[in-house]
Amino acid sequence: MPDLHFSADLPLSAGRAYEAFSHTELLTLWLVASPKELCALSLDFVEGGSFSIQLLNMEAKTITCEGEFARLRSKEQITFSMHIQGMDRDVGETSVDVRFFAQDDGVHLVLHHEGINSTQMADTLAIWWEQAISRLGLLVSI
Repeated sequence: MPDLHFSADLPLSAGRAYEAFSHTELLTLWLVASPKELCALSLDFVEGGSFSIQLLNMEAKTITCEGEFARLRSKEQITFSMHIQGMDRDVGETSVDVRFFAQDDGVHLVLHHEGINSTQMADTLAIWWEQAISRLGLLVSI
C-alpha cells in the first residue's frame, strides 16, 4: 500500500497551525480550494471524537470523509483515522499523523498519510494534501 509523506515550513506559529485543524471556521479556509466545494463539516476535536466532511468534487459528486481523532497533543501532534467514500474507488480506512515543530520563523509541519489502498488514490490524495498545505500557510494573514 502506498503511503504519503509531506513536510513544509509554514509562516505560522505551532499554535496557529494546530488551531487550523481544530477549529471549524479555520478548517473551512484552507481545507478546500473553494467554499462552494464544502457541503457540511462537523468536528468533535477531542481524543475519541469524530469528524465528518462532505465535499463536492469537480463533477458535482458528493465525497464524504469521516474519521476519529486518536491522539491530540496541543501544538505538537494530531493523529486521526480517515475513511473516504463517494470516489470511484473506496479508499478504505487510512490514518493520518500530523506533527508540528516550532521554529524561530514559524512551524515545520510533517504529515504522514498511511494505509491508502492504491497508487491511483495515493496520487489523488497527494495533490489534494499539497494544495491544502499550501493554503494552510496563507492563514498567517488571517
